Amino acid sequence: MSEKLLIRLLSFETSLCEWALVTAQGQLAGDVTQGSLEEPPSSLSNTAAGRQVILLVPGEEVLLQRAALPVNNTSKVLQAAPYLLEESLTEDVETLHFTAGAKMASGEFPLAIIARERMRQLVDWLDAAGLNNVIALPEPLLLPLKTEGESAEWVALVEDSRVVFRAGQHAGFSEEQDSFPLLLEQLLQESGSTKGEDEPQAQRLRLIGHNIPSLSLPEGIHASLDEIPSTHTLAAFAPQVQNIDKPMNLLQGAFNRRPQLGNVFRVWRLTAALAFICLLVLMGGSISEYVQLKQRETELNAAIENVLKTTFPDIKRIVNPRAQMKSRLNALQRNAGGGGQFLPVLSAVSQGLSSIPGVTLNSLNYRAGRLDVEFDAKQLGEIDRLKQALEKNSLLKVTVQSANQDKDRVRGRLRVEMQS
Repeated sequence: MSEKLLIRLLSFETSLCEWALVTAQGQLAGDVTQGSLEEPPSSLSNTAAGRQVILLVPGEEVLLQRAALPVNNTSKVLQAAPYLLEESLTEDVETLHFTAGAKMASGEFPLAIIARERMRQLVDWLDAAGLNNVIALPEPLLLPLKTEGESAEWVALVEDSRVVFRAGQHAGFSEEQDSFPLLLEQLLQESGSTKGEDEPQAQRLRLIGHNIPSLSLPEGIHASLDEIPSTHTLAAFAPQVQNIDKPMNLLQGAFNRRPQLGNVFRVWRLTAALAFICLLVLMGGSISEYVQLKQRETELNAAIENVLKTTFPDIKRIVNPRAQMKSRLNALQRNAGGGGQFLPVLSAVSQGLSSIPGVTLNSLNYRAGRLDVEFDAKQLGEIDRLKQALEKNSLLKVTVQSANQDKDRVRGRLRVEMQS
């Protein structure tokens, strides 16, 4: 097992925390550093790089509970728990964040409950510090717990004015020193009544700390002292860091922060945004030119489609104007046996037809350098107008082949060829 980074948040109000590396043997490695988690020094993220981070949350902020639920799926437990415990909680369940541990042998699920506001605050700080791969635990649950047979000792970390207490695998709290003896006596009585005993049996309690003060402990408590050689209380939690099994991770559900590309990106989002802006500036000219070319291409395609409809009115469905025009032109070239005069003649005829609104093209037939154009006109004079429009091109020779009145239309035929 490699080194892990242990961080203990001392207060949400001040964001003060302390941290140190923990060896594979469960001992502190190097100095303990203090700083703000809200405005963390760069050394914190550097130390955390490539390591798992264990973050301890003040026990006063977390309520540890147990609940018996007829489900096995953790997500369903988290859905049902708020409503099951609603009447026993002093705060609105909508403002609380619930996390669940693995199902215990008793059939109950251990729960940790904390204010959503605190969790949002915590996640913001972790993002600012660039900390990923984090397990956030209520601090009582990382105190070293010893068991002998069916009996488990209780353990308490005694600090200057407060006590962090653990009374089992998933039970504990943090409290002021003055209130601790009273809470301990109540817990002792509840423990005895749970076992069905008139008088509670003696309970072993291990007190951990540096220069532990004298505490007024209730009767029935057999206390032992475990002095740590430093005022840095991280030493009390270090032995458990490498032995965390199925942790009660507060970073679940909406606050899940398992290492993901999205989490890594958040650390670099400002840099990425600036780089993207620079890229846009550098590419601005190219993008503008591309947009203009794309617009020009659209206009050209529309023009080709218009010419295609005018020149080949038998085409009813246009899918790809360029390809369809090319196909028709190739066919005409093949029918004509080749020749380089076809395209200039066709272009001139197309322009002429477009200039006379009353003329409707019926067919085109190109052979041996001559293009026969059959069309309908509203009036006989439109045939002359079309002929004159085509003859404006001095390279063309235009001959009226026929002009026949058919009811309200005039059917005409022109032969167009290049001047010899």
